[in-house]
Amino acid sequence: MKQIAVIFALLLSVGIRPSNGIAHERTPNILFILADDWGWGDLSWHGNNVVRTPQLDRLANEGIDFHQFNVLNPVCSPSRTAFMTGLFPARFSIHEAISSASKNLAINQADWLDSSATMLPRLLKEAGYATGHFGKWHLCGPFSDAPLPPAYGIDEYAIWTGPKGAKETDFHNVYDDGIAFMKKHQD
Repeated sequence: MKQIAVIFALLLSVGIRPSNGIAHERTPNILFILADDWGWGDLSWHGNNVVRTPQLDRLANEGIDFHQFNVLNPVCSPSRTAFMTGLFPARFSIHEAISSASKNLAINQADWLDSSATMLPRLLKEAGYATGHFGKWHLCGPFSDAPLPPAYGIDEYAIWTGPKGAKETDFHNVYDDGIAFMKKHQD
């Protein structure tokens, strides 16, 4: 059974345990949650008394809750570029939200993240993980020649703000898509 790594981009990124000979108890599943416009204090686990987030609180309590985490840019496309590559987004000429070709050209920005770069999902796949990305993609504009998520190391996906021809989902279905992926790859 493979371990999973899922990315709910608006909400998650998961990895399923590898079946490449690594002991399962030493290779955890990975669930990376990136929620646009949320701050550290927005979770009830971190003291928010107005919004209740019991499921996220449980995940944090049972897993690892990072308290020293920084993003390299507060805008979606550059921050996604940074966590996918581990590098400054400017190395890929991504400075703002990727948009139309004319806007990207005006600010000397790429139309999509270079899929030949070293990518976290590809590294996870090499370690035996099944990888998934569910939610906001925004690593390209709406271009028909932009690489699809599998070019970045993603096994299964359902996204929005992606390239033309990508398997799309909407905000309401993204959770079901991600949960189906996790159930498919559970022990």
